[in-house]
Amino acid sequence: TDANAYLIIHCRGVIKKAYELNIYKQGNKTLIPLDSLGDGINTITLFNEKGIPVAERLYFKYPKQDLSKLTLESDHFKKRTKVNLSLITEFSNQFDASIAVYKTDSLQGIDEMNIQNYLLLSSDLVGKIQAPNSYFDNNNPTREAAMDNLMLTHGWRRFTTENLNDKSN
Repeated sequence: TDANAYLIIHCRGVIKKAYELNIYKQGNKTLIPLDSLGDGINTITLFNEKGIPVAERLYFKYPKQDLSKLTLESDHFKKRTKVNLSLITEFSNQFDASIAVYKTDSLQGIDEMNIQNYLLLSSDLVGKIQAPNSYFDNNNPTREAAMDNLMLTHGWRRFTTENLNDKSN
């Protein structure tokens, strides 16, 4: 017998796409355009005809690559000296930016948590993500497969329906 189902896709609480599906015994295939998804983690939830969630999957969409280029005249600076910085971008000739400068030394490691991997990855997942920069490294040929595995391991949820009809909750 055929049954109806619903597929909801949201990214950080904003619904990106909703589908009503007619499920056949032989199976069902639905194509979801990538440009309809949000940048970062998208939660795809399948609901049965009664509106009960039966399956969920996380999918990560990488944001469009920014081709901006930042160059400095030198990598070593003295105190209170002028620094020439050049920024070339494809989008606009004006930028609203904030720059922080600080000294690093051999005893201090570079923190792998940055604004990009926090907003697009860590803020939506439970627990600590090991080596978050590796998922965004364009030189890493396995980054997309590793990201998909991360979404598979973090995206599995167990839905139980035992307490849905219990009005005391």
